[in-house]
Amino acid sequence: MLDLKRTFQLKRTPRLKKALWPGKTSWLRKAAWFIFILPVLFIPVKSFAADYTDGRIRLALDEKTGRFVLYYLTDKDSRRFEPLFSEQDNRTSSLSIRINERIYKLGEAPSFTTRIGGTRTNPAFIFESAGMTVTEEFTFLSVNGQPETSGVRLNIRIENKGSRASNVGIRLIIDTSLGENANTNVDHFTTNERSIGSEALFDSKWPDKWWFSRNSSYGLMGSINTGYSTAADYVHFANWKRLSDSSWELLYNRRNFTNPPYSINDSAVSYVFNPRRLPAGESRDYTVLLAAADEGGFGQVAFKSGVAPALAASSPGGPEQEQVPPRTGAPSRPASEEETMRSDLVMLRDMLARLDDYMAGRNSLSDEEIINIELILNRIKDRYR
Repeated sequence: MLDLKRTFQLKRTPRLKKALWPGKTSWLRKAAWFIFILPVLFIPVKSFAADYTDGRIRLALDEKTGRFVLYYLTDKDSRRFEPLFSEQDNRTSSLSIRINERIYKLGEAPSFTTRIGGTRTNPAFIFESAGMTVTEEFTFLSVNGQPETSGVRLNIRIENKGSRASNVGIRLIIDTSLGENANTNVDHFTTNERSIGSEALFDSKWPDKWWFSRNSSYGLMGSINTGYSTAADYVHFANWKRLSDSSWELLYNRRNFTNPPYSINDSAVSYVFNPRRLPAGESRDYTVLLAAADEGGFGQVAFKSGVAPALAASSPGGPEQEQVPPRTGAPSRPASEEETMRSDLVMLRDMLARLDDYMAGRNSLSDEEIINIELILNRIKDRYR
C-alpha cells in the first residue's frame, strides 16, 4: 500500500496542501472529495519492471524510478521474501551523482535517461546523459561459507564521455527500516565495533568494517571499510528526512533518529564519495556490499563466477563461485590532502553559486539549507585552522 507518511514527506508543498484541502468548503464537498480520492490512495505502488532471484535473495529493479529493493527468503516452506530495506515507496532510497557544481538524483533527473541492462546473472541500471554514463551493476554474493546467495555487490561505474575532465562524486542513501520497531528494544544500528543509538558519522580512518540493522527475526548489513568494498569518504547514520532533504553532505549533529514533526524514529544510511577529478574518456568504480545480516559480517565473501574483475581474475569453466581475498591498495586509502582541498573547493563553489542565485532572486533557500551551509562552512574552517 501507499505509505502516506513517506508520500507527504516527499511531496509536502504549499500548492499540494491547498489542492488536497481546498480551504473554506462545506463538509459535504469535503466528504465527496475524500470519497473520490480514497481509491487512488490504495492503488499498489510496487510496479517493478524486473525481478531477479538467486539463492535467498530477490532483487527487484524498477525502471520507472531507477530504484531497487532487496528481499530475503525468511521462510523456505512458504517462499516468503521479506524486504531488507524500505519498499513502501522505493524512491526513499536513492543514488545521486555530483558533476562539478551540479547534483543529479538518478532516476529523477531529466538530464539522465534510465534503463535496465546487464544480464540475468549481473543485472544493472544504466543512467545516461550527454556527457556521463553511470552503470549500477549488481552481483550476487554469499558470505562466510554460506552455500546460498545472501546479498549483492553494487558496483557503480562512472564513465566520463565528455571532452574535458570533471569533478565527479556519488552519494547512495539506503532507507533502512528493520531497526525502527520500538518494540524490539535494540539500537537502530550496530557495527562490528559498537552500537549506534543516535546519529553517527564514520570516515575511512575508523576501524568499523560493516554495519547491521535488525528486527527481531532477521537483518540487513552493509559494508563500511572492508577489503571487498570501496571506503567512502563518509558513512552517515541519521534521520532519513534529514539525509533526504540535504543536497549532498549532511553535517553531523548529535541527535536521535527523529526529525519532528513529520519524521519520527526514521533512520537511513548515506554513503558519500566526494567529488574527485575524472579525466575525459576515463571511468571510476565505487563498490558497496549489502546482504542479509550474518554474525561474521563480510569476513569472507564469494561472488558469482565471471564477475568482479577488479576483485578476482576471471576463471572460465571454474566453479559456480570464486573465493576472493580482500582487496587492498588505492581504492580504500584515505583521501590525500590535495584531494580533500579539491573536494572542499567544489563544495565552496557550489554554495557560492547557490547563494548568488538566492541574492539575485533566482531561487529560494529553506531554513534547513541555510543551516547546512553554515555547518559546512564551519567544518571547512575547522579543517584549515
